[in-house]
Amino acid sequence: ELILGDARIELPALLERLGSVDIFFHDSDHSYEHMVFEFESTLPYLTKKGILLSDDVDKNEAFSQFTRKHKMPMHCFNKGGVAIVR
Repeated sequence: ELILGDARIELPALLERLGSVDIFFHDSDHSYEHMVFEFESTLPYLTKKGILLSDDVDKNEAFSQFTRKHKMPMHCFNKGGVAIVR
């Protein structure tokens, strides 16, 4: 399902509707603020064995700071451009 619109409005509504997610992949606005917003918004809905992936984690410190804050081990791929936490 393609949802067009502002992620700050659409993502919380989608997460609320779904109730939980097994996988979340960030590959949109790569500003620090937007990435942190998406990671923090998604985390409460991520299932216990769920994974959070992000593209372009080398663009800023959002993903690494998020994983340190939540004590989640980060695994990088593609020369640090893509990362995953579980």
